[in-house]
Amino acid sequence: MKIANLKQTKYVFFIGFALLGLIILLTSTLPNSFQYYLTVSEYTQDLERYKDAEVKLAGHVVPGTIE
Repeated sequence: MKIANLKQTKYVFFIGFALLGLIILLTSTLPNSFQYYLTVSEYTQDLERYKDAEVKLAGHVVPGTIE
């Protein structure tokens, strides 16, 4: 009887740690996946909104404009 309880406890701990790992993985990766690309015109229309935010810009760089 004690051996059955020990095996059951091992499975409960294994499932608990697996779920904890999955939750940590999801909470660390999901915020980045909700970012979308802004066009340069969208970004420049509302500079104050994106002042301290991390954004992704879509567009082409004109050669010689970045130092």
